[in-house]
Amino acid sequence: MWKFVRNIWIRLPVDGSGIFGSWGRSTAARIRSVTASRLWRNRVPSWALPILVPVVRMAWLIACPAFAVKAVRRSRSTFCLGTWCKLTADGWFRGLHPVDSANPEIPNELVTSCAVEGLGERHWIRLWSVLGSRGDQALAKDKLAMAESLGKVGVPTPRLLAELPRGGAVRLGAWSGDDRVFIKPRHGSRAQGTLSLRQTTDPNVVLVSRGRFPTRIMPREAVEGALTKLAETDTLVVQEFLNASPEMSDLSADAPVELRLTTARAPGCAARVIAASAKIQPPGYHSATTLNIGLMIPVDPESGVMGSGFYLRAPGESFPYVPWNNSPIKGRALHSFARAVDLVEAGSRLLPDLPVIGWDVVLSDRGPVVLEANTGLSWNFIHLWHGSKKAASPLMPLVLAWLDRFAPLPRSR
Repeated sequence: MWKFVRNIWIRLPVDGSGIFGSWGRSTAARIRSVTASRLWRNRVPSWALPILVPVVRMAWLIACPAFAVKAVRRSRSTFCLGTWCKLTADGWFRGLHPVDSANPEIPNELVTSCAVEGLGERHWIRLWSVLGSRGDQALAKDKLAMAESLGKVGVPTPRLLAELPRGGAVRLGAWSGDDRVFIKPRHGSRAQGTLSLRQTTDPNVVLVSRGRFPTRIMPREAVEGALTKLAETDTLVVQEFLNASPEMSDLSADAPVELRLTTARAPGCAARVIAASAKIQPPGYHSATTLNIGLMIPVDPESGVMGSGFYLRAPGESFPYVPWNNSPIKGRALHSFARAVDLVEAGSRLLPDLPVIGWDVVLSDRGPVVLEANTGLSWNFIHLWHGSKKAASPLMPLVLAWLDRFAPLPRSR
């Protein structure tokens, strides 16, 4: 019971709505309204709504000021009453979480001109989760099932080496042979719990690269213990490690360049790639994310040409070359980009009722290989290229079409 209450508390405001001022005809108000109504309807029996919704809303009335205190203390050395009041008001009226507002995952310098006033990243993530069908959502989140479905339509995915069952003790076996392997949770997201490992000639030590840590030697028992802990909450998927494409290996020889291709569709229509970005990992890293070590590059979704790279931890600085060996980035066309676009648009046909999908694709020595589909997507990450070019959002007209499908506005007379 305590765990359930704690999960609800962490997720407040559950439906993205504030306590006051969450109504109106603006785009932001419509999105909050559709998200709230569909989220509750999809997950809670109708008889419970008259009690549960007011209780959760009142909980946010109390939780928001508490989260605002935490946010102010985290971002400032001394408490600032004015900042606390603003964060609390934004939370009460617009459903913006104070921690996200005070310490945004994407720095303010990178928030694009495509942003919608009054909406935070959590609003968009919730919206994607309620617009699409629950069946397609479940398939996209299951990495094993998704890979099997992609294989049936000819979309290449990494070769599966082993499946380590949830709750079992993990011991390095035949699947962890001489070659490097990649391990991830079956239902994971945001690269949490991902790592690469390779056994050495010494049976007592293993080479491991995990998150923001470069490759390092670790005792075999410690690695098995860490994997066993990971397996407590989810099945672990062991896949082959994909080597970098020769044409792109000067950018990152240790790990292939990874693309995030975002497909979007209007209701009932075919999906197309509307946005692209690339991630390059520094030498010695294999599972770093752009939130810690990875270099992020906006990519023209039409041509596959890269812009300058940047680090989220230092957004004010751009890199037309990779910092470690000065290989050019800006103006360089990604190898096999058109092929990668074809693959993810073919994969999107397996998920016809998802409006927006983020596909992870690696440019390997075997060509583009699709890693997985993602549904909890950042609006600002999607629009990195368009924001940098001051271009209009290609996604907004599609969002409005989906909103009209569920909550059309009355026609004006």
